[in-house]
Amino acid sequence: MFDVPYGVFECFTNATTAILKNSKINPVELYKFNWDFFYNSQYDFISGNVDNLVLLQFARSNYGLEFQELEFSYIPDNEYTILALNSFYVPYMTELYQIADQLHYVIARKQENEFEIIDPFYKIQEKFSGKDVHELWSYYSKPVIRIDVSSVGKASSFATDQVVPYILTLDYPHQYESVFQLLSGSLGGIDFGGSKNFLESPLFKRYFSSIRTVLKNRETFFEIEKINKASITNVLTGWQAVLKELIKLSSTRRTSGLVDSFERAIHHEVLFLNSFKAIHM
Repeated sequence: MFDVPYGVFECFTNATTAILKNSKINPVELYKFNWDFFYNSQYDFISGNVDNLVLLQFARSNYGLEFQELEFSYIPDNEYTILALNSFYVPYMTELYQIADQLHYVIARKQENEFEIIDPFYKIQEKFSGKDVHELWSYYSKPVIRIDVSSVGKASSFATDQVVPYILTLDYPHQYESVFQLLSGSLGGIDFGGSKNFLESPLFKRYFSSIRTVLKNRETFFEIEKINKASITNVLTGWQAVLKELIKLSSTRRTSGLVDSFERAIHHEVLFLNSFKAIHM
């Protein structure tokens, strides 16, 4: 269960794909579908993955995976669930433990008065008391996602080459522009405060991890699609440049270079998607 395709900020997707692979399903279609781009203003991070509900609906229609939202008190024994925990209180998440609140999804199986917690990204499989898990969950109190794999593999699958990135079903040029406007306002207003080491701040870690996760998403997509390297270089180097500009903030404290790098990365993504759509749709 520990072979994950995405970064730490796509923990829900990692959990879902881990459950599928544990059920002997190769989720290659999901990797091809899983391209989006949005800014979560509530939790202040950038994502390149599709929304959790969209992801589950795709897994239901293509693989037969069923899901149901539950209250914590209704979690059944010995079934897969996906739980949202607060990283501030999770000891093995050392970069955030007792440092910053951050939502993080894990796989959990209840066994009477304790839980088996499986974290594919951190390669953790440990037992926690039911009381401790409830405390870790209660900060965000997100609905628990019960996963039923009994029908996995029985859905009427469609051909892999018929799957297109989710973002191509949207008005993606407008979406990228809207996200950039939100991002440029947020980035331009970064408060460095009195922090002497920006690289150790929760804000830097959150932005760096989420941008790196976008890059990992694109690498996974290109690997599955076996796209010619010359066609994708600008997309990957665009996100690498954003990471470099983010690191530079520790010394320059000027966000204009970071905003400009975001604009270029977004421009390269839209050009690639235009080309991909012309060929495949």
